[in-house]
Amino acid sequence: MRNRVPQCYEDCPLSDTFCLGCGHRTCNECWREYLKSKVTEGTSCISTECNYYKCSLLVRPMVFEQFLEPELLQRYQTFILKSYVSSSKNVIWCPARDCMNAVKYDGGK
Repeated sequence: MRNRVPQCYEDCPLSDTFCLGCGHRTCNECWREYLKSKVTEGTSCISTECNYYKCSLLVRPMVFEQFLEPELLQRYQTFILKSYVSSSKNVIWCPARDCMNAVKYDGGK
């Protein structure tokens, strides 16, 4: 069985495609390029949506893990961590010089 991919207009074997829970099926290469471009855009990649027009289903981290090369995956995971730390009231960046770890913070109590 083959699937016509609207992003690249290719007829791909179903086994070479992937879809989110919304069922919008796209070829693996289009997914790879889409997620790569989103991570390259910056921190907004943590709220990446399905690559179909007007579909707002968010892409889960496991999908990034499935399609990205290690270097880009690391960058994506760093964006997630930075987002978590900046939105958390009891987690801060370690105050030690050149330390990139997050630590629990009790507010100085």
